[in-house]
Amino acid sequence: MEIKKGFTLIETIIAVAVIVTLLLPIGSIIKVYKHRSIIYKGETIKNEIGDFIFRGKEISKRREREGTIIIQTSNNKLILVIDGEVIDQYNLKEEFEFIENSTMKKQEIILGSKGNIKSSIKVRFKDKYDNKYDVSIRVGVSNIFYE
Repeated sequence: MEIKKGFTLIETIIAVAVIVTLLLPIGSIIKVYKHRSIIYKGETIKNEIGDFIFRGKEISKRREREGTIIIQTSNNKLILVIDGEVIDQYNLKEEFEFIENSTMKKQEIILGSKGNIKSSIKVRFKDKYDNKYDVSIRVGVSNIFYE
């Protein structure tokens, strides 16, 4: 009796077909994963921007000085300035960019010396897939709303 060496053509074709069937959806799974991870990062950035604004409110209150958070859309930064001195900065992640708000003359948030917000604004940014994210700041309630 002869011992068989190797596989027959049918066995090879079936094995390749099974492997291709298993590997085929991996490309779309990776694409969906990347898209979802960007959306998750966008949601995280909304919270980081809110934290930056709250930190600015607390610093203004502690120093008893009015402060300003300037939104620089050209280089994707938030800058906290008190009495002309740059106190802190927040840099937007690489995959994201601020959207210029054409309805506002200046893109800035004015913080009161008592830790309140004196100007309402909507901080908008988008990711590389053009998903838009909004952080709304409202006067009076001094709350930040994530949309």
